[in-house]
Amino acid sequence: MTERRARYTSPKQRSRAVTIYGVDFASEAESRRYLFLLSEQQAGRITDLEPHPKFILQPSCKRDGATVQAITYTADFAYTRDGARVVEDVKAWMHNKRTGKRVPLVHEDCALKVKMLRYQHPEIIFMFTEA
Repeated sequence: MTERRARYTSPKQRSRAVTIYGVDFASEAESRRYLFLLSEQQAGRITDLEPHPKFILQPSCKRDGATVQAITYTADFAYTRDGARVVEDVKAWMHNKRTGKRVPLVHEDCALKVKMLRYQHPEIIFMFTEA
């Protein structure tokens, strides 16, 4: 069922990779969220749970004779709740030094991809979940 590996995904955050039911997760927090969502699905509160859904933000194309790689975004989870599609990303949180508020630790690349996803799919509810 649960298999823990000794490798870290990020030396800065010290996240341990975990495999549950054959699905690999980058952190223990992500795997705990998966187990919670599985219980929600079994209880009938959500449906169509999908770990690591991949969204194509821009398809690959040819430019000056060279192929440009597609821009993709892989979220942590996608599921349907109350008829709406929800895309969820588990992130570590930090305190903003300027405001003192807790904010998700999101790299600029991830933030831009989330903006593109929201633009292309306004019907999707996107949310960050605290690790």
